[in-house]
Amino acid sequence: MGDILTCYITDDRHQVETLALLVGADEAYARAFALDDLRVNPHHQAIEAWSGENRLFVLRRDELFPADGRSAES
Repeated sequence: MGDILTCYITDDRHQVETLALLVGADEAYARAFALDDLRVNPHHQAIEAWSGENRLFVLRRDELFPADGRSAES
């Protein structure tokens, strides 16, 4: 079995972060998961990924998307 990565999702509808466990995932998969999630769910404001005690990355909606809602990568 591969690593288990932990993702904490900040949702503007809830005070507590949502937990997502990615079993057998690597950092590239976790980053793709986070980008896709932020693109399709307007309530998700940030996703922080961890491997054990090591924070891998934090992606924030306001840093990825300009005010008009289009992806900064487009």
